[in-house]
Amino acid sequence: QKRQRRQAAAVVVESLWNNKNMGRKSTAQPRPKLVVPPRGIGPIVDPNENDVLCGRGGRINSHSGNIKFRDTINARKKEYLAPATKKLEKAHIAAAIVY
Repeated sequence: QKRQRRQAAAVVVESLWNNKNMGRKSTAQPRPKLVVPPRGIGPIVDPNENDVLCGRGGRINSHSGNIKFRDTINARKKEYLAPATKKLEKAHIAAAIVY
């Protein structure tokens, strides 16, 4: 019973959304798509110098991957935080850093 109501509501919302956007062309640029192939299955036992480690403390902060990551962030920070930088440009900056 609940499931049928949810499905019916979803159909109504979708039809309203489709009707609202009828006849209008989107001027939005596509978001950047990142495809990062998996290196393997499971946790990384031996992180290399390019891996960014999560955690707290000096040992994590002094890992070479984390240092490079912070340097990369600081290099792009001014551009990212500039008032003239549009939302889509920010997405591309972030995608370039992650990739």
